Amino acid sequence: MIRKLSLLILLFSFLFSFLLGQSARQNLKIVCLAPNLCEILFSLNAGNMVVGVSDFCEYPPECKNKPKIGGLIDPNFEAIVRSGANTAFLVPEQKWTVEKLKILGIKSYIFRDYSVNDILNSISQIGNIVGRKKKAKEIVSNLLRRITVLKHESDKIKNKKRVLIVIGREIGTFKTLFIAGKGSFMDEIIKLSGGKNCYNGKLMYPQINIEALYDLNPDVIVELLPDEKNFKNEIKVRKKDWQRLKSLNAVKNGKIYFTNNTSFVVPGIRFLNAVSILKDFLKR
Repeated sequence: MIRKLSLLILLFSFLFSFLLGQSARQNLKIVCLAPNLCEILFSLNAGNMVVGVSDFCEYPPECKNKPKIGGLIDPNFEAIVRSGANTAFLVPEQKWTVEKLKILGIKSYIFRDYSVNDILNSISQIGNIVGRKKKAKEIVSNLLRRITVLKHESDKIKNKKRVLIVIGREIGTFKTLFIAGKGSFMDEIIKLSGGKNCYNGKLMYPQINIEALYDLNPDVIVELLPDEKNFKNEIKVRKKDWQRLKSLNAVKNGKIYFTNNTSFVVPGIRFLNAVSILKDFLKR
């Protein structure tokens, strides 16, 4: 009798904990302070839990209908309070907001976003938090299968093209360029696409000058541009800039490409889109 009673108490305790956990997940009201975390939440079919997004959250399109709660480095705490949020999803660079959010009664979760493994881990972690563990597992498994195929294809390429991804520079000058370095998220995109990063230094996102650019002498240059309405006109202007550097292999062979696809700069669920775009550039 005592044993049966103990089992009943144990069962009741388990059910109570389970239901309490379910209730807590259902009551989640999340603000996303970074685009990659917004992408992951919506991919897990948890968009209904999102009550606010950063000014830079643009994918999926339905996230644009959510209240805006400020930028990546300057979140609007008043807007966050108005959203009724009780949970915030952040990236490491936003760690400074944790104490302020805590004062407002908002629990914070920080997710690394420096590598492909970080993306996969974030999907799993967020899936657990929002009660979408099975969906998260499916997404991660699918991504891992595709990554395995891409790595196999890349390994078969003997003479890999040396790639330079330009993250930012001022129009009309090459005095300072910010590029994708070693160990960065974009460095992994280059490898998965079958290319080789022409930068061999230790910095993830170094700033280089024109002399360093000549030393690197890439076979392919991909310049990332903002998603602006005058995108085509900006390409024309930037192409003229590059034509002045005729001794660069990429310029001589007409291998200068431009893209404003945000999958290159948002380490989220769509990172393989960037790989596909770069693979296409390398085939041309």
